[in-house]
Amino acid sequence: MRVSHPYLRVVAGFFAAVFLMGVVDLGLDGEAGAAIVALVLAGALGWYAVIGPLRVRARRISEQNAATAARADAANQAYLAGDLRAAMAPPPPVPPRLPVRRGVLAAVGVAALLFVIAVVSVVTGSGEAAGAVVPHGAALQSASTPAV
Repeated sequence: MRVSHPYLRVVAGFFAAVFLMGVVDLGLDGEAGAAIVALVLAGALGWYAVIGPLRVRARRISEQNAATAARADAANQAYLAGDLRAAMAPPPPVPPRLPVRRGVLAAVGVAALLFVIAVVSVVTGSGEAAGAVVPHGAALQSASTPAV
């Protein structure tokens, strides 16, 4: 059982992280309604990106465990019936792990880079957003012209 859209899940995870960063930023600005909406979007995208593949993996592991238990039960029944060959047979090979596509790794790298750029831009911010509020009607003084 494979994950159907791994690239889309990477993009959804990236936007979930961006919306989660927006929740913090909006919460600090006092925008409770927008923060709640961003939190709901981050949760939905995070569910799609993270929980979906984890549920698929858990289902696959439970199927493998059920198959192992069925083989062990069959070997036990054969042993109880007196057939030692079937009871002492070597176990089947371990199922191979699902490969990670190179494109998914590249998408994760690009998403991580964009997230770092977004975090740096929020932390540094522009001068106007950082608190340099100009009163209405006042003109900005340039550094080359002296204040009168």
